[in-house]
Amino acid sequence: MRIEKILNNNAVIAKDDNNKEVIAIGNGLGFKHSVYDSIYQSEVIKTYALVNKNLNQRLITILNEIPFECIELTEEIIKISQDELKTALNDNLVITLADHINFSIHRYREGIDVPNMINEEIKRFYKKEYEIGLIALRMINNHYNVHLPQDEASSIAFHIINAIEGNETNDAVKIMKGVNDIITIVQNELKIILDENSLDYSRFVIHLKFFMKKILFNNKLENNKIDYSIFNNISNLKINRCLDMISDYTNQQYGYMPTYEDRLYLMMHIVKLLNLELDI
Repeated sequence: MRIEKILNNNAVIAKDDNNKEVIAIGNGLGFKHSVYDSIYQSEVIKTYALVNKNLNQRLITILNEIPFECIELTEEIIKISQDELKTALNDNLVITLADHINFSIHRYREGIDVPNMINEEIKRFYKKEYEIGLIALRMINNHYNVHLPQDEASSIAFHIINAIEGNETNDAVKIMKGVNDIITIVQNELKIILDENSLDYSRFVIHLKFFMKKILFNNKLENNKIDYSIFNNISNLKINRCLDMISDYTNQQYGYMPTYEDRLYLMMHIVKLLNLELDI
């Protein structure tokens, strides 16, 4: 790549092999080089295509405000996340997460404590991401010699969740709210407390996330070949009433009436959660 403009000590605007402008960031990249110098991939930790004027300006502003050590630490956290989750994450995560971490450090040093309003939902429904958040929190506290509160792990996990699912932040909140509401209906209607550490609970939560995505974004759940006679042979009135309550909820809140198939999937998970021995 060839440098077109120096943004700061660690960021430049350059042209790639296809003669397209990108923002390239790397340790001392703008300090060690001058305009029109060539730079090599080994010097660059991340590039961003210049495609949107407003987004580009926001990116440049953030790069000017975030210390490079914070970007490097964020890259380490992202690598751990991708290794643990075995999935690619949105390229913008390094900027959004670094911006969040930098802001959290400033907020901590100024004595400002802002509680995370979705802490419990993150811990319950995104256990792997939350565990990564705890690892990242330890890395941040050790690196900066601070003691950010444990709620910060949920905030970090939330950024990771958003980067995985490719949705805007408020979409992830909507999904979690729907999952939480449906679980509350199940527990209240069946008068049980679900074991959040059980495999059946984990599978139910995963199913509910996809169910809410289908409702919110009009996506179709993957169909499996199952015996529909199961539905007709279960006469448990409590389960049927619970399914009716879930249907009423999704209809009232989202204008979506669950299909026969939706109810069947929900019923199968609830039966597992209740550990029922049914003759079907």
